[in-house]
Amino acid sequence: MPGGRDQRPWPSRPTRATLGGVSTEPEGAGRIVVGIDGSSTSERALRWAADESVLTQSVLDVVHAWRPSYPLTARDVFDDQAGLENAAHRRLVEAVAQLRSDVPGVMDIRERLELEQPATALLTASEGADLLVVGTRGRGGFAGLLLGSVSQRCLTHATCPVAVVPPTTANGDRPFGRIVAGVDGSPSSYDALRWAAIEAGRRSARLDIVHAWVIPELLVPTGAVFVGEAEELERASASVLDTAVAWLASELEEDGGKSPDHELRSVAGSPAAALLDQARGADLLVVGARGLGSFRGLVLGSVSQQCASHATCPTVVVRHTPAADR
Repeated sequence: MPGGRDQRPWPSRPTRATLGGVSTEPEGAGRIVVGIDGSSTSERALRWAADESVLTQSVLDVVHAWRPSYPLTARDVFDDQAGLENAAHRRLVEAVAQLRSDVPGVMDIRERLELEQPATALLTASEGADLLVVGTRGRGGFAGLLLGSVSQRCLTHATCPVAVVPPTTANGDRPFGRIVAGVDGSPSSYDALRWAAIEAGRRSARLDIVHAWVIPELLVPTGAVFVGEAEELERASASVLDTAVAWLASELEEDGGKSPDHELRSVAGSPAAALLDQARGADLLVVGARGLGSFRGLVLGSVSQQCASHATCPTVVVRHTPAADR
C-alpha cells in the first residue's frame, strides 16, 4: 500500500460542481478561472490560462477584483468608487479583447468584475472550477517577493487545482513536450500524478515521474551521522514509483484511456530541490499540495510552496480531498 497507510491513498474521480442541482457550466465543458490586475505577470497568467482553456475546451472566467488595499472612508466611496470601477472595467474589457485577438480558439470567455479583495474574489470564483490560474506576484507585491500574498492565499485555500505561472519561462511559448510530476506515496501526490498524466495525454507530452529520497541524518554531539544504506533507499524509491505507475495505469484504464509515454526518475536529494532541477526544460511541474513529510493539519506543504515560488515553468498544485476517497 503506497505510503504504508491503512486507507487507500488515491482519489476517486472528480465530479462537476452544481448549483441547486443544475450544472453551472455548458454540458461537457470544464471551467478555468484566472485573475488579472494589469501587471505583466497577470498578463502572462491570462495567456497561459487561455491556451489551457483551448486545450481542454473549457469556459474561461477572467476575474478582476478592484477593491483598493487601503480602507475606504465614506468620502472615498462617494468620490472615488465610480472612477475606480470604470478604470477596472476598462482594464478588464481591454485585456479580454486583446486575448480574443491573440487566442481566437478560446471557446467562451466570461468577464467578472468584483468589488472585493483579489484573493477572496478568486477563491469565491474558483469554487467548483477545474483550475485556478494566478501569476506568481501581482501589482501589489513587494519587489523581489517570489510568491505574492494573493497567489499564496489561493494555493493555501483553493478547493481546486491551482496553476502558478511565472513571469517568464525558459521556452517562451514553445513547448518542450515534457511534464514533471512528483510522487511520494501520499494522497495528494496521487491526485497530482493523475492530473499530470491526463494533461500529458492532451499535450502529447512525455511524463517524467519523480521520487526524491534522502539518507536520514542523526544528530549527535560530534555532528551528523547518516542512518541507512543508499542501496536500500534506492530500492524503496523504485518501489514507490512502480506502485504509483501501476495505480495510474489501472485508473486510466477504467476511464478507457492509457498511460502516456513516461520515464521514472529516482533522485537522491531533497524533494523540492530534486523537482525544481527535474523541471528545468519542462512545460509544467505538477505536485500535490501536501506530501508525507508535512505536519498533520498543514494545508500547504513546504515542497509545493517552494516549487510554486522557484520553478522556471508553470507549477500546478493539486489538493487531495479526503471526502473523495474510495
